[in-house]
Amino acid sequence: MTDEDKPTYEQLLARNESLAQELDRARKTIRELQVIHPGPLLDTEKSHELAVRQAQMDLVLDLAEMAPWEMDLATNIFTFDNRFYALYGTTAAQEGGCRMPAETYTREFMHPDDMRLVNNALEELFSTSDPFFEVNLEHRIIRRDGKERYMVVRYRLVRDERGMPIKTVGANQDITSRKLAEKRLENSERKLNAVVYGSPVPMFFIDRDHRVLHWNTAIEQLTGIAEKDVRYSRNHWKAFYEDERPCLGDLLLDHDDQAIADIYKAECSVENMLEICVFTDFFPAMGENGKWLTFSAALIAGPDNDILGAVETVQDVTGLKTAERNLIKAKEAAEASNRSKSEFLANMSHEIRTPMNGILGMLQLLESTELDENQREYVSLAAQSSRRLTRLLSDILDLSRIEAGKLSIINEPFDLFEVLNQALDIFLPLASQEGVELTSMLDPETHTKLVGDAVRLQQILINLIGNALKFTPTGGAISVEVRQLPEARENEVRILLSVLDTGLGIPDDKLTELFSPFTQGEKGNIRKNQGAGLGLAICRRLVGLMNASISVESEVGKGTAFHVSIPFKRIDDEIHRPEWTRQDNVSLIGLRVLLTEDDKVSAILAKRYLSLLGCRVVWAENGKQAIDILRTEHFDVVLMDAQMPVMDGVTATRAIRQGDAGKENRAIHIIALTAYAMAGEQHSFLDAGMNDYLSKPLELSALAAALGRFLSTGE
Repeated sequence: MTDEDKPTYEQLLARNESLAQELDRARKTIRELQVIHPGPLLDTEKSHELAVRQAQMDLVLDLAEMAPWEMDLATNIFTFDNRFYALYGTTAAQEGGCRMPAETYTREFMHPDDMRLVNNALEELFSTSDPFFEVNLEHRIIRRDGKERYMVVRYRLVRDERGMPIKTVGANQDITSRKLAEKRLENSERKLNAVVYGSPVPMFFIDRDHRVLHWNTAIEQLTGIAEKDVRYSRNHWKAFYEDERPCLGDLLLDHDDQAIADIYKAECSVENMLEICVFTDFFPAMGENGKWLTFSAALIAGPDNDILGAVETVQDVTGLKTAERNLIKAKEAAEASNRSKSEFLANMSHEIRTPMNGILGMLQLLESTELDENQREYVSLAAQSSRRLTRLLSDILDLSRIEAGKLSIINEPFDLFEVLNQALDIFLPLASQEGVELTSMLDPETHTKLVGDAVRLQQILINLIGNALKFTPTGGAISVEVRQLPEARENEVRILLSVLDTGLGIPDDKLTELFSPFTQGEKGNIRKNQGAGLGLAICRRLVGLMNASISVESEVGKGTAFHVSIPFKRIDDEIHRPEWTRQDNVSLIGLRVLLTEDDKVSAILAKRYLSLLGCRVVWAENGKQAIDILRTEHFDVVLMDAQMPVMDGVTATRAIRQGDAGKENRAIHIIALTAYAMAGEQHSFLDAGMNDYLSKPLELSALAAALGRFLSTGE
């Protein structure tokens, strides 16, 4: 039985007195009967009733862990029974009987720290003239087994006919369980108060009647309102609002979801007792410049999910909001800076490639004239230097774009065999010139119909092959091997690209920095091989964008092997797209071309190229002129520069596709001709409606191939 189930002391005492009175009457009756009928009494109805009453009283006392006692004031001797001794962990037999001197009781059982408390109560009892005065005292005892117990003692004086005190009668009740529970509760409350009032988070608690129970120190500091001014009141709203309105915790207690949504714009429900409602608002009247506060409230549920109240926290998030605004401004500034950087890179590409287009183009035209052997060598070397400068520019722009997060991966169907051959075609003439054997091996078990970014894949191959060619001496060999790794996922293949050379090799201490920008194996003023050290850095970044991996193994004097593992989606059916292959035997004679180019040198170069190919050319200086000319003349194809005054190439292309140059020209073949030559830029032009893409510096062979593709596909 718990302490809560036990009858109160007053109830037990009243019941005990009632039973004692009945017991006295029964004993008196027995004495009278003994006078009339000497000898043992027979079982009578009275004696049976007396036994029942005695049993009831014993049961009540046992349940309440209570024991009566009395003390003769003349002798200072207590009279106890076994029930009393049981509370003290002993028996009457062990203590030498039911009678015990008060001095012995005090010495053997009283807790020494509570002696003064007991003596003060006795002095007060003997000094009063109130015949009904009672002592009600809680103190500790020490049981015979050494355990400390709590007792509540209630007793009073018994006086004779003259009013003189002759004895005290009382009862002791063991309340140890209750006292321990009270201490546990007190400790819990202390811990709770320590957490609540010591917390740096402003908070307050309200009961289910919306009265404030706790208003911690942090919220006092935040609002300037002391706990004493709001405790047990319903005025906590005044800390935040001028007009009376319920706080978030109040609405939770009222289960008013609609008001929560309407007033606080907070989405929450009270169906789940653990759910928390949160909202943030600006309070202009708080502080010098106002404050942003975040409120969160939750219901407090009892053991049976009965609602006891609500807790609400209030956090000053003004600093966080300020930092958030500053972060947004910084983000906007960074985005603006990135846009400026992108525009700068695009403009730099255009401004550098445009004169490079003139230089390289004129060198190619010069090569087509009659030259002696020395002159042809000079022109060839100048053209090679121009191309190297162009590749360096592309690498720098690509690296900047990757680092700015502006380069994305485009997943489209492609043929791995074609990508490999196109990369090899670029280097075969140079390898032959350098006396280096360049071979390739495509494992016949490799799936070649894939979905991925063919442009980036080719860029990785070109950088790795170019790097190998740079460091492989005459008589050496380079091998490009492609094979398929075991499939890890359904409809996905992982392709392993390996570029192996018999070149100089890379020292072990250089391998860790090999993929860093502007890092080269050779340093100092004496360098055999040229380059800016960007190719491998770009490869590593592209590999990261493609969820791929790259590794290198090398031995000085024997060569180097680069391995790239790239995942692609597999296509089981044929790729349905135009076959854009070189058409060396396609005649371009008589092809009518509208050249749209604002740069005079680039225009002259393009016209000369087209004339050499047998094309008929009309020149427009901007997109608007091109549209006007298309309305009056017939053309087979349009070469469209991207950046021009009045109307740029992208805008002009969209206008043509919309029919502004006539319905018959809506599907005319348009080839982008631009100095915006960062890798992958072609996608933006193709998305605008252009059919093909050529970057500056413009190569005669590339122009012929693009026009050949147009004629071969009939588009």
